[in-house]
Amino acid sequence: PEVNQNHYLLSIMRTSVRILPLPPSLPEDKRESLDMRYDGVNIELEGKSYSVDHIFDEGSSEEDIFNSAVVPLADDCLQGLDATIFSYDPTGSGKTYTMFGIANSAEEGMVTRVAKYLLHNVKDLGQNTCVKVSIIDLYRERILDLFDEADSPPPLRVRQTPSVGVYIENLIKKQITSEDDCKQAVKEALRRKNNEQTRMGCRSSRYHIVVIYNIERLDTEGNVIS
Repeated sequence: PEVNQNHYLLSIMRTSVRILPLPPSLPEDKRESLDMRYDGVNIELEGKSYSVDHIFDEGSSEEDIFNSAVVPLADDCLQGLDATIFSYDPTGSGKTYTMFGIANSAEEGMVTRVAKYLLHNVKDLGQNTCVKVSIIDLYRERILDLFDEADSPPPLRVRQTPSVGVYIENLIKKQITSEDDCKQAVKEALRRKNNEQTRMGCRSSRYHIVVIYNIERLDTEGNVIS
């Protein structure tokens, strides 16, 4: 039967809202004027109502968000499906904190937690299965590989083939075997991102980092089977 692709996409999208505590520096008169009410899935802000799949309140930890919103997606990946976590909101709202958190603490972000979860569970898929990571910098429509050590690396192109689907051509994938490998890879990528922004003389909020994990099954010679 014919499948309505738009309906299918909507049926697998989940939206969560994280409410962060008000900053201590916010003046008292501003605190009193903020009119917000919410329950588990509905939020009313300044007279407008919104419905989402889950609302994480001010007391929610990084672990709460990971277990509720991210683990099901990681499990899908371990079953061979694609999944995406997209963090969106204005500058300064906490996107970076949610995704990267505080290293080596109870508030580590989603990026490290996903790596740790995949590495722990990928063992069940067989000895020749590995986890690889790629990290790109997306500025407008320009894609930069943050693992490319060249002084001025060329922008990458998005390709599509019937056998592979959509992919980024010549993207570097680094195999990780531990949580420390992931942390080192992220540290390296962020350093290159900062260097690139300095070189271009730009600190725009239009820069976006994308961390990509690939679970690959290899043959005895190290070639990718799936």
